[in-house]
Amino acid sequence: MKNIEKFILLAFFSILAIAVFALTTHFTKQDPVVVSDVFQLPNKNNIFLLDRFNQHIIAYNTETFRSTKLVNNINYFQYSSELKNDYLTSGDSITRGFEILYKSQSKISHIYTDNNSNEALFPLVTQGDKKLFIKTIYNDQASTLTSSINLFTDKNVLVEFPNTKGNVEKGVLQGNTLFYSGYVEKDDTYSLFKLDITSLENKPELIRKGLISGDIYLYQGELYTSSKDSISNGKISYPRKFLNYFDDKSNLLIQIDVNSQAGLEMTITSIKTKALIATIANPIDFEIFDGKVVVYCEGKIQEVKIN
Repeated sequence: MKNIEKFILLAFFSILAIAVFALTTHFTKQDPVVVSDVFQLPNKNNIFLLDRFNQHIIAYNTETFRSTKLVNNINYFQYSSELKNDYLTSGDSITRGFEILYKSQSKISHIYTDNNSNEALFPLVTQGDKKLFIKTIYNDQASTLTSSINLFTDKNVLVEFPNTKGNVEKGVLQGNTLFYSGYVEKDDTYSLFKLDITSLENKPELIRKGLISGDIYLYQGELYTSSKDSISNGKISYPRKFLNYFDDKSNLLIQIDVNSQAGLEMTITSIKTKALIATIANPIDFEIFDGKVVVYCEGKIQEVKIN
C-alpha cells in the first residue's frame, strides 16, 4: 500500500534508533518473529494496547502508566484502520509472515496466518460480521505488484473480490456498500470506487478521479475525502492530521499528530460545532465508552467526558 505521509513521519521518529542499530549489526533481514511467543503481558497490572502512531502492540502498566514494547524487531508492525482496533494485522515488512489478530486488553488471538513470503495483509474495514482486508502481493524487489480486497469469512478463510485488483488504499463501509480508494501510479493521484459486497463477482464503480489523498472517512452517512490539509464532504471541512477518527455516536473527531515541539498530541473536537474539547500530550491509544474518551498516555490516563 502506498502511504507516503505515514512512512515519512515514522522515519522522522525512528531514524536515530535505526542509525545506532546499523552501527552494531549488519542491516540485513532479521530473524522472523515467532508469533506464538510474542504477545505476553509482563504481569497482572499490564494490558494490551495498540500504539497507534508507531503501529506496535504494547504492554501498558495501569499503575505506573508506562508502556513496554513487546517486539524488538524494527521491521515488525501491527496495523489498524479504524477507531475500534480489535481486528489487526501483524507482520514483518521484509520477511512477511502476516497474520490477522483479534486484540482485547487481556489477550491476543491469532486467527489467520498467511505463510506466503511475497504477501502482506492490511485491515480495510470491519462492520459486524463483515471483515474486509487488503492482500498485497510483492515482487522479489519488494515492490508492490498488485493488491485486492478480501473478505474474512466465518470459516476463518480469506476470499477475494477478483475485480478489485489494483493498488487499494483505504475503505469505509455503509451497509453493503464499500467505498474505497486506489492509488494511480502514473499520475500520483487516487481514485474513489464504490462496490456492492453482496457478491464476490460484483465489479467496482469508479465515482471520482484525481484525489490528492487516499484517506476517506464516513460520518453519519456522509462520505469525506481528503486533500493535503483538510477533510471535507463538499459542504464542511476539518483540518487533516496524521491520524483521524470520526465517531458517529459521540459526534467527536479524534486526531493524533506531531506538534510544533516534535511531540505527539491528540486533539478532540466536536464535529457539529468544531469546538476544541481537549488537547492531550503523549497519546498511545484510546477508547470510547460510558460517556467518555479514555486516553492512555505515556505517564498518565486521561478521561474526557462526552457532553
